[in-house]
Amino acid sequence: MVTSTFRTVEHNRAVGGVPDSYHLLGQAIDVARRPGVTHARIAAALSSAGFQLIESLDEGDHSHFAFGSKAQRTVPAAAAAPVPVPKPLVAADEHGTLRIDLPHQ
Repeated sequence: MVTSTFRTVEHNRAVGGVPDSYHLLGQAIDVARRPGVTHARIAAALSSAGFQLIESLDEGDHSHFAFGSKAQRTVPAAAAAPVPVPKPLVAADEHGTLRIDLPHQ
């Protein structure tokens, strides 16, 4: 059973996650294993299904897997400012005179 996927910075901190956790990027899952199901068996199933595992950790009471490329890793800052949306170079009403603006003849 999957017990953890994407985490906010606050939630990650509250559950004792590492500051650069792949959970912060939505690239990790934690799985509670059923009795008799090994970490290696789940890892093999994920790999054979085509997932690229960049972390595969047997944490004792659960398995942790992170997916994707290490090059994709850019963990958000705890208090990152929102990304500003660039303003258009020309506003809709500042286009000058277009044919559609001229009186019909």
